[in-house]
Amino acid sequence: MTRYLHLIVNSRDSWHSIVFLQDQAKKELLFWRDNLRNLNGASFWSTPFVPSKIVFSDASSTGCAAYIQSSSLLFHRNWSATQSLKSSTWRELATVKYSLEAFNSNLAGHRVRWDTDNQNVVRIVQVDVFTTGFWKDLSAVEDESLKELVSRLEATVLASRAPGTTDAYRRSFARWKKFASSKSEFQHFPAKTEHVALYLQHLIDTTHSQSAVDSAIYAIQWAHTMAAIPSSTNSPIIHAIREAAKRLVGTRPVNKKEPISAGMIRKLVINSNFDNLLELRNVCIFILAYAGFFRIQEVLHIKYGDIHFNSGYVVINVDVSKTDQLRKGNEVVISVGSGEKTCSVKILRRYLTEVERYPVQSDHFVFRALSKCKSGHKFVAINRPVSYSTIREYFKVNFKDIVPDISLFRTHSLRAGGASAAANAGVPDSLFQRHGRWRSVSAQNGYVDDSLGSRLSVSKMLDI
Repeated sequence: MTRYLHLIVNSRDSWHSIVFLQDQAKKELLFWRDNLRNLNGASFWSTPFVPSKIVFSDASSTGCAAYIQSSSLLFHRNWSATQSLKSSTWRELATVKYSLEAFNSNLAGHRVRWDTDNQNVVRIVQVDVFTTGFWKDLSAVEDESLKELVSRLEATVLASRAPGTTDAYRRSFARWKKFASSKSEFQHFPAKTEHVALYLQHLIDTTHSQSAVDSAIYAIQWAHTMAAIPSSTNSPIIHAIREAAKRLVGTRPVNKKEPISAGMIRKLVINSNFDNLLELRNVCIFILAYAGFFRIQEVLHIKYGDIHFNSGYVVINVDVSKTDQLRKGNEVVISVGSGEKTCSVKILRRYLTEVERYPVQSDHFVFRALSKCKSGHKFVAINRPVSYSTIREYFKVNFKDIVPDISLFRTHSLRAGGASAAANAGVPDSLFQRHGRWRSVSAQNGYVDDSLGSRLSVSKMLDI
């Protein structure tokens, strides 16, 4: 029930394009709205939060203000010389506090949505761990310079995890808080071992998902760590429940796809028309993923300034990488290949000559979306990489007549294929791991499909 919706997605020029919804596509949307009530045990169509009051607040270095939408009520205040020197997070939090006090009688008994442009304020208010334990003791300081350090310390501690991870913990902790608040005998923070144990049993019964149990444990532990309070999640009974969840509901089976081989890459090149800009772009993406052990998302985010040609090889800087947690960047070097038609460096050069027909700067994405024109295809003006979903569909189209069963392959098969070919050719582990930018040997080995000859060599070396 997604056929027509996929057709619409694949026909757009960009994610910001205006598209026409056919009647069949509308029927598909209605089908999913009416039938997909839960996904992995969690409500898919969440009940919307409908506030009765909406407040907007903001703060600058000189003062702050807030107002209630659709009313004439306005709050504003100038900062003192000391307050103006405090951090932006402190000023935004103080704005919320002072305006709440000013609007108290007007907001009492209402469901309020509060809009602020500071994400740290949202996280601090929603997690509510900064009023307990370690932070409660710090709130007693009277020295103004120390208070300023305390306000900055909250944002620093939140930065100990990536923003996406922090938000995931915050949402999971909010679910625990909601459950605990609905039980008169529970307290959500600090969380008691017996209460957490019952909540985990509730998750096992309702979600049938081991990942839901893990998320709850990690989030509760994170909140207690933020407040420097011992966490009940370290209890042996909680560990036992987690292990039991693995056995009772199981973990999602690993569904590794087959690797693409060099022979398949050669067939792809032979079957492609490089005078067609669309086919040239797609083949260039696929062959770079194979030769550089790239994830498709890494290829799609390559910019013009990331590519440097040298005699006999090309250097590509990987600015966006899943394994580059510290954002130091990585360089991938790819040699000129022996095949005249399948050389990834030559195909990249040919593709870039098409890119250079248009005004191009170092920060422009190389693999952008294309639109149809009289002469074939042309690049869209928006400097945005082509979407992963589009390339995924082109992968299926381009390889379906080359591979035995397209359902056994996906875009990651290109990275796995290049890695498998290199491993079976005897490339040293250190070079292998660096080329693929793997953080560990175990992660590297997960991509390798050893050839029969390599596997037989083990017993041949036993000298019996």
